[in-house]
Amino acid sequence: MKAKRSLLQIWLPCVVLTLNGTSLFAQSYNILHNFGATYQDGYAPLTDLVLGGNTLYGTTASGGTNGNGTIFKINTDGSGYGIIRSLTNSPSPEGGMVIIGNTLYGTTCTGGSANNGNIFKINTDGSGYFEMHSFSATVPTIWGTNSDGNRPQADLVTDGNTLYGTADYGGANGNGTIFKINTDGSGFTVIKSFSATFLGTNNVSGNPLLSGTNTDGAHPTGGLVLDGSALYGTTYHGGTSNGVVFAMQTDGSNYTVLKYFSGISGIGTNSDGAAPVAGLTLNGDMLYGVTVGGGAGACGNIFK
Repeated sequence: MKAKRSLLQIWLPCVVLTLNGTSLFAQSYNILHNFGATYQDGYAPLTDLVLGGNTLYGTTASGGTNGNGTIFKINTDGSGYGIIRSLTNSPSPEGGMVIIGNTLYGTTCTGGSANNGNIFKINTDGSGYFEMHSFSATVPTIWGTNSDGNRPQADLVTDGNTLYGTADYGGANGNGTIFKINTDGSGFTVIKSFSATFLGTNNVSGNPLLSGTNTDGAHPTGGLVLDGSALYGTTYHGGTSNGVVFAMQTDGSNYTVLKYFSGISGIGTNSDGAAPVAGLTLNGDMLYGVTVGGGAGACGNIFK
């Protein structure tokens, strides 16, 4: 009994400390802004925030004066919420913005001249909105091919003068592209167009199947990581089965697959994961990422 009392005496202070720590942690959570107070306020934010000084900038997919979403700002203490632009032409910003000086750069998944998305820039005070590139039409509309890509959904990455990004669809084979563009809007270039994986068509829609194999991957949805002159990223389809991790140079050369994700069993499991939809995180010489499927539990994994 004495031994039990000693253990209890040791354990109780730990519980108190843990509860106190949990309470303090919970108290640090604060809501800076609730969307939906008015329609013009914007609603349905889908992207991450970008910080410039003490101000956060972000986007909403809907709302605003035109009902097509907004670009907003808010101070880190929750004050000063404001719409710096109400978007038009039915865009859908699904990738976060990047800030260089006093200018924000971003993409929309839809909208633009062909409703296949665009690349834009805007000053942090709301002036100078400029559509730097509008992705061209594809034939057929979503699953087809074009010269530049279709439906960018990820954050851009920059080396200061050039922006790099991915388009999920389009390109020479309809399986997406990697592109670059100068911050002044000039020099748009596709530096990688993913190869064909076409194996047939959907019996209902007639669209190409999102399956099949190739040497380089297909459909890059996640953003890129820039390290010197090297870009790293993922595709969630293609490769030998279920997507790839890749590396390439910023001029489009030396494209290399670092990892092919393996096939899955009938219950959805495999040894290494499947379909990396998100981008990567770089720490030193190690890349970290996630898969949405596969793994030992058929529910994805975290990898390095």
